[in-house]
Amino acid sequence: MLRRILAIAGLTLKESARKRVSAGMIFCSVLMTLALGLVARSMQANEGSDIGLAAAVFTLLRVVAGFTWVLAIFISVTAIPPEFERRTTYTLFAKPVERYEFVFGKFLGCFLLLAGNLAVIAAIVWLMLGREDPKLTMDMLRNLGAFCVSYTALIALAISFTLVAPMPIAALLSLGVYFLASVYGYGQQVAETARLHPFWRALGALVFHLGRYATPRVNWLNTDRPFYQITGHTQPEAILYVLAYSMAVLILGAVVFSRREL
Repeated sequence: MLRRILAIAGLTLKESARKRVSAGMIFCSVLMTLALGLVARSMQANEGSDIGLAAAVFTLLRVVAGFTWVLAIFISVTAIPPEFERRTTYTLFAKPVERYEFVFGKFLGCFLLLAGNLAVIAAIVWLMLGREDPKLTMDMLRNLGAFCVSYTALIALAISFTLVAPMPIAALLSLGVYFLASVYGYGQQVAETARLHPFWRALGALVFHLGRYATPRVNWLNTDRPFYQITGHTQPEAILYVLAYSMAVLILGAVVFSRREL
């Protein structure tokens, strides 16, 4: 089982890496990391530039996050539908390959490409900033690790949705569920605002409960350290929850896929 999953993951990794869009986004993320790393080094060279350094590092994190989630959604929603179009799934499933192995292999391949991109960025950050400011560098590396964990949920959602919906709809649904995890608290605020119309309060309550019970809760992860400290949940608890959610989504997707007629 593991050998077949790894084989599918390896093929998925190669196919995703060969796509021009994926290669372009990886190149841009590395280039922006180098550029912002140089800005951070410049800030470090000037005394009294702590605010500027913090701004540069925070911008670096935002740029990495932006490029990474775009890369994650692209490689995930394009991992399985082309297999249906080329009818290669018939050949795969004619061999001793189970459908759940196919789903988990696709997920693992997408994750490895994303993790590899973040690993390259982490290496650049360490080489450029590690010697001058080890503490800040370690915080940034932890942040990149938190980003990597959070995007496992996005990949799992996109993979699972593409099993039952067209690519554009799957992309929108996965992004909607993923980002709802970060904003559903505003729904509670709307629901508790007495001066609003009952319709909007009911809608706010619906958004809050959907976000609370149907999303990966990536808002629990602290991806902005050392600039903001999030209380209420420790980082290990948040990581375990996101990973458990991702596994549950993949299992559900595999179960649904196993009942689908090709």
